[in-house]
Amino acid sequence: MEQNYRNRHLSVGSDQEHITELEAFLERIADDFHIYDDYYGNIIASVTAAYELIADHRTEKSYIDIYFKAQKAGIDFLIKMEDEFLDIARNLDVLNKETGIETDLNESQRKLLMINMLADTVVVDNKRSTLELIFHVTGVNDYLAIQRQELLYNYYDKLVREKKTQR
Repeated sequence: MEQNYRNRHLSVGSDQEHITELEAFLERIADDFHIYDDYYGNIIASVTAAYELIADHRTEKSYIDIYFKAQKAGIDFLIKMEDEFLDIARNLDVLNKETGIETDLNESQRKLLMINMLADTVVVDNKRSTLELIFHVTGVNDYLAIQRQELLYNYYDKLVREKKTQR
């Protein structure tokens, strides 16, 4: 994925001491796209839970790749998985078949349940071994862009009128 303002990538260590890098990555995205605190809370909780879920299943220290993409309909976080993928997918399948919240869920299932509750859409792609979290934050930065555009047009319109009156 090409790295730019609307498409970003973070490769973060799988040991818990690197979680601050993930939090900083998410905070920069929230600041750049003016994401409301409520959405930000859902995003940081679910993406962090997904990171921890994957990190907990890793047997050795490695890196977890997290891709971010901003679109008009919302924002996506695509998390690349390796060996732990089948375990996570199996737990997600169990959760999807449950009709209610059970108290005897294991730690992985609790994290997956939280992710399912906080993200608008959760997609597990078997072919690519990815976990995708989608948040329908409408008008990502578009409202602010339109507002700034209107201010700019008003400013230029005012300048043009002033020049005409000076003649």
